[in-house]
Amino acid sequence: LDLIPYGTQRQHQLVNVMSFLPSQVLVLPGYVLVGLLAKRLGSLRLFLLLIPLSAALQGMGAALLFVPEVWFVGAVTVANAYGNLLNVPLQYLVTVYAPEDRHGEVMGMVGACQQAANMLGNLAVILVTPLLRKSGLDN
Repeated sequence: LDLIPYGTQRQHQLVNVMSFLPSQVLVLPGYVLVGLLAKRLGSLRLFLLLIPLSAALQGMGAALLFVPEVWFVGAVTVANAYGNLLNVPLQYLVTVYAPEDRHGEVMGMVGACQQAANMLGNLAVILVTPLLRKSGLDN
């Protein structure tokens, strides 16, 4: 978006609002839809169908390179939020297939794995960003 280190305070605020508000509002119908689809298709089948869709939605941020517009920031955040809807059938399946006396452990393990994945992703950004800046590539 070519705002850093340029851009007015208003432009920075607009990008900031577009990066969280649309996803918070528009993810609610997604949860309802996933619940209805899980009831109709079954959680396992829905989970398997959502894996490639979630991967594509999570990768949508890369499209900002081709569509460097403020409105597209909102679309990317909504796509990321919808990519996380995969967790709805996953959490249900974990409770169904976990041993009866170990639900808490298994749910904790799923949460720990999700946090570890987030941490590794952030670490990758920290390590790769300086290399990309030194490469001389645009944006």
